[in-house]
Amino acid sequence: MTPAATEVERELVRSILSVLPQLGRIAAGVGREHHTVTPQAGKLLFALRRGPLRSGEVADICMLTRPAITELVDGLVELGHVRRDETPDDRRAVLLSLTPSGRRAIERFEDRFAEAIQALLVHLDPRARDRVRAAFIDLEHALKEQRDVR
Repeated sequence: MTPAATEVERELVRSILSVLPQLGRIAAGVGREHHTVTPQAGKLLFALRRGPLRSGEVADICMLTRPAITELVDGLVELGHVRRDETPDDRRAVLLSLTPSGRRAIERFEDRFAEAIQALLVHLDPRARDRVRAAFIDLEHALKEQRDVR
């Protein structure tokens, strides 16, 4: 944040920082309750929705070490959610991709997470829900644009 940030911007930052852990707890609870995915496995599976990625790229996206990714992938391969393939240009590198089972696991998690969020949002009036939806869509676009610039 720049030194010239207004109090309104600081309030927004505090709100975002306050909401993130709460959303994480909801996501973790959904994963446990419905036996879908753990938070770490979920991050990996969601990263692979973009398409096949090298394990190092997945480690960077998930902000995990390469050994941690290897261990996590081992479990997801065993569950049938992820497939390992050699890359055509470098046989030492591993290309990870989702299997149909992995896609279904993500869809089940999203469905359950949506139910949990809807249970919260039902207490807001329709205009407030529309504002929340629009704000998250705008934030998602801004983050995507920033990622694409880098």
